[in-house]
Amino acid sequence: MKFCSKCGTQLSDDAVFCSGCGARMDATGTAPENIEAGTVQSGIQGNGTGGQDLKEVAGNVVTNLTNTVNQAINSEKGQEYLTSSSKLSNIGYAAAVLGAVSVFFPVVSLNILGGIGFSVMKLSQLAGILIIGISLYGAYGVNIRKYAITLASGQALFLLTIFGIVICYDKVSGKTASGMAGYDMGMYFMLLAGIVLILIAGFLSLAAKQVKPDVGGAINEIKAMESSTVEINGMSINVMVLTVIMLALVFLGGALSQ
Repeated sequence: MKFCSKCGTQLSDDAVFCSGCGARMDATGTAPENIEAGTVQSGIQGNGTGGQDLKEVAGNVVTNLTNTVNQAINSEKGQEYLTSSSKLSNIGYAAAVLGAVSVFFPVVSLNILGGIGFSVMKLSQLAGILIIGISLYGAYGVNIRKYAITLASGQALFLLTIFGIVICYDKVSGKTASGMAGYDMGMYFMLLAGIVLILIAGFLSLAAKQVKPDVGGAINEIKAMESSTVEINGMSINVMVLTVIMLALVFLGGALSQ
């Protein structure tokens, strides 16, 4: 920073005119003591020999003032969105952990929910490990700010839960099919984790663009992200394709463990 020798106003290093008195700065960053006739006198008058007239000096002062105000506003907004992103990221991490531990539940079956006491890990350790990997991959997407990965992970967890509920339910007996996870706690945890990761992906994507996150905006952002691609190991993969790949891996893991 430098100071005007005329009025003592603190200026930025690249300032050409003093924002306080309008004096022109020389190469050393100070206002010349003796200003030749025809040059700027306190930013008020000048002629065509290189001086600046009042309009131009006033314009420079206004520009400097505007830039200062904008910097302050952007700084506050940046801090606001930084704080918002931090809170949302923590929620995303928590949802990923919930999805990972869901494969170990139930510890105790809740029969009132129609559960049969089986966890995914008890049925298929390979499928359970793959689901844990998908959940943690969603957290990884949050960490590296590739929210399309988080979206794909959330969608995979959500669809796996829906598949389990639809396929495993026995309409005749009203109970879950034998040997399947059914409606135990793990299913509900996985469903919740999937929904939260999907929404968090939309919220974080908005926050990264410095757009105030809200539910409507997040849903629109999710829709836009569905058709986007994410680069993995030098390959660009569509979000929906990545979701299908995750689902296929879990189904394959379940089949191999039978």
